[in-house]
Amino acid sequence: MDNVQEACEVLPEHERWSRITLSFINWSLIISIVNAASREVSEWEGSLPVTMKPNRINHGLGLKSLQQKVESSGSLHIESKPDSFSVEIVLYGL
Repeated sequence: MDNVQEACEVLPEHERWSRITLSFINWSLIISIVNAASREVSEWEGSLPVTMKPNRINHGLGLKSLQQKVESSGSLHIESKPDSFSVEIVLYGL
């Protein structure tokens, strides 16, 4: 959620938005987080975006941690577009 806030802060106020959706379908929890972005992520390491912050050693850990937590019982999909960024988490068998 820190990333959502930071992405929106660099945009003009009228262009800021975020949407969080939770759904429970067929014993699976689907969590979708989509927010406005000022640019598309250009650098990826596998399925994860590389942080754009100058201090890469201390940043870019949140999505890696999330991926590790989700991989045993679900899936993680991340997508970047020029005007938005989205994360979808599916947790199976709940």
